[in-house]
Amino acid sequence: MSEKQLQSNDEIDLFELFLTLWEGKWLILGATLLAAVLGFAYITLTPNNFEAKLNIAPLSANDISDYSALNSIVAADLESTAKTGMFTPRYHSDTLPFFEVTELYLANAFYTVLANYSLSEILGSAPKNLTENQAGQDYQNSLEDASRSFKTSFGKDGMIVITFQGKNVALAQQIVETTLQAVDIKTKTAVIDDFQNQTSEHSARKKFILEQLSVEKSFATANFSKNIEQEIDKLKEHLEIAITLGIENAFEKGFTNHAFGNTETYFKGRKALEAEIAILMKRKPNESHLPDLKRINTAMSLIEKDGTAKTAKDALEKTPLSKGKTFKAANYNTDQMQFVYEKKPTLILALSIVLGGFLGMATVLVRNAINSRKSVEL
Repeated sequence: MSEKQLQSNDEIDLFELFLTLWEGKWLILGATLLAAVLGFAYITLTPNNFEAKLNIAPLSANDISDYSALNSIVAADLESTAKTGMFTPRYHSDTLPFFEVTELYLANAFYTVLANYSLSEILGSAPKNLTENQAGQDYQNSLEDASRSFKTSFGKDGMIVITFQGKNVALAQQIVETTLQAVDIKTKTAVIDDFQNQTSEHSARKKFILEQLSVEKSFATANFSKNIEQEIDKLKEHLEIAITLGIENAFEKGFTNHAFGNTETYFKGRKALEAEIAILMKRKPNESHLPDLKRINTAMSLIEKDGTAKTAKDALEKTPLSKGKTFKAANYNTDQMQFVYEKKPTLILALSIVLGGFLGMATVLVRNAINSRKSVEL
């Protein structure tokens, strides 16, 4: 008997539960619709998390041939030239040019810009026609979302991984393409800056070394003149002694080298000393009398004639780095890009509806329980 009563009670409870829920159907429906609206709003207002993976490879040797004129310029090793007075190729090897543009150099510059600069910095140097789009405000909003979350990393498979947030898949793909084009432009600017720093450094080093050589030359000639003056003063003293002793010519009084060890200059006699003084007074600090001066003059001439900076600038104008020419730092193909995003609108909307329905039913049941309890108490 008790078993039959229990089954009857279960049936009555389920039926009453159904009736309770049916009575609160509008509340449940309202909660479900509200959750659906909130889910749709979330999908619409919040950005997706996008991830783009693609291969970026160095340029081909054929592409680098455009830089052959620039890469063939060999500068002098200014420090070695100054020391030896001979032209010495930089790094003591004519296989290392003044400024060399290689496949790896450009690829590394491209990677550096992509990995170390923010999206705003990358796009900031790009022309307006690259960043503006027919999609108008939606595209600009997507750019703002991407700018706040843009990150670049290297995957284990060697691919570049770009992650950012955005609302539209098509616009997100276009942002990646725009970014890579802007990176090329930013890389071009970075390479030109590197070149200008190199030429400026070379010119500054050239000026500094010429100043050093000029000081060295002044010191050498001044030291030479000082030694000549000291030698003349010494000879004049010995001339006075020779005149006082009445020594007109060398050894005229019977003196010999053996007797005096040839150590006293005044024994040369007045005539010899006067002749020597006259010769020294006419002597000038030239290369024949000052051997190191030849090295200094030759080095200064070689360095002053050095036109590496100008030659390199002229050669740069014939490369893709010149203004107005198309430049590419690396090879990539966005058509082969792997593009995924995390947020799934359908799943989010379905979960919102289910959760809204459960919340509505729970509200109805709680409200019914409270009303029932009040009725019992009354």
